Amino acid sequence: MWRVRGGDILLIFYSTHTNIHAILSDFNTIHPRLQFTAEVERDNTLNYLDISINRTPTNLKTSIYRKPTFTDTIIPYNSHHPTQHKNAAIKFL
Repeated sequence: MWRVRGGDILLIFYSTHTNIHAILSDFNTIHPRLQFTAEVERDNTLNYLDISINRTPTNLKTSIYRKPTFTDTIIPYNSHHPTQHKNAAIKFL
């Protein structure tokens, strides 16, 4: 499993049947200002946006990915932030 970066594209393919370097070369010819790179999975896991994808022998399992710096802190209810900010913080947590 590889993650192709440049426009946040996720490609899942059989590495024995696909040449990632040829795909990257094709992608990088689309536009001169777009530069794609590839990231390979580590320990059968790849983090993509806010999702952690784990490859097992039979399928893919997903979970929410949190960066190591994630604090799990939300805006206190009695703060002077707008109510919609407080609600959004809870809704999208």
